[in-house]
Amino acid sequence: MSLSEVNTKFVQQADPGLHKRWFADDEVDLTVWQEDTGAITHFQFVLCGRDMIEWDQLRGVRLGVLQDSRESGVKGARTYVLKSVPDSRTLNQALREFERQSDELDPRLRAFVLGALGEPLGIEFRPPAPSEERHRLVASPPAAAPVLPTTLETAVLSIRLMTPYRIKQALEEHAAQGWELLALGGNVALFQRDVGGERIDTTYDIRSITLRLPHQIKALLNSSGGEGRKLGGVGPNFAFFKRAHNRPHKQREFDMDSITLSTVRDIDALLDRRGRKRWALTGMGKNFAFFERTLRPEEGPPGWEHKSLRFSTLTMIPALLGKMVERLNCEIAEGWRPCALRAGYVFLRRPSSGEPQV
Repeated sequence: MSLSEVNTKFVQQADPGLHKRWFADDEVDLTVWQEDTGAITHFQFVLCGRDMIEWDQLRGVRLGVLQDSRESGVKGARTYVLKSVPDSRTLNQALREFERQSDELDPRLRAFVLGALGEPLGIEFRPPAPSEERHRLVASPPAAAPVLPTTLETAVLSIRLMTPYRIKQALEEHAAQGWELLALGGNVALFQRDVGGERIDTTYDIRSITLRLPHQIKALLNSSGGEGRKLGGVGPNFAFFKRAHNRPHKQREFDMDSITLSTVRDIDALLDRRGRKRWALTGMGKNFAFFERTLRPEEGPPGWEHKSLRFSTLTMIPALLGKMVERLNCEIAEGWRPCALRAGYVFLRRPSSGEPQV
């Protein structure tokens, strides 16, 4: 048997703005919620009627176990109790079952679910190689994108299942083609290059931040900044620094603010406050936002503007990537520069005076 889609007239649609789809066979069930664009915001995969794997774009993967409910008061009622920590053995089993029974699904949907189920496993398990389009560097502008009055272009690279040192290697490979890292998220890296100007000679360094306290991370940032490095991106355990060897070095200082449990609105307000004090967002992790500014006020703008853009998902589905890159290129044409990624949002900055960014 394999997963097949249940007729939509038998699927209750209870979420405005989302289309719910249900795929089932004798042993597993897959329920998917999609936006009108086709972007997946949420899915649930039930394995053998007991274990449930849930994914959404804000919390990632969580596991649940089906059990009788003693609180509902309804005889025979069952509910899923979600766990906060994924169980690798259950994930491995779910990944194998889904792979075995999903051959007839849309390839893009299948690749998405495989990637989401496999991501928490890291190097413990590598799912079958996705299509070539998923791992190649997706450059801009896409075929249907308008011609923009700028020589800058954007690109997106999937970093799913890459180790930190493999990410560093990928950054260096793309630096050789003139690409500079702008922002790093859990699944993708954003790059930019000037196709009509001088290429930036960029090298990258990686530093562990595992077990470092906030003041130690800040000291690491300032030490690297004093050596001419800028923060390129932050992962759960490592910080990536970049240094342009053919650009003038400016003395910079770094700072950081906690964003644990902060909403996007809270973060936007924080960026506004920081921007008025000349701090520019330069990276974002799960718990902290990182900022930089020049030590000499005359070398930088009097302030910075920041804003956030929501993307329903940052997957490597070609159709969604084309829209994402096209939107970013339009923002770049207006002076905005991507600088951070977090939980389905990309954050951008530009000098408040409208001066060209350096």
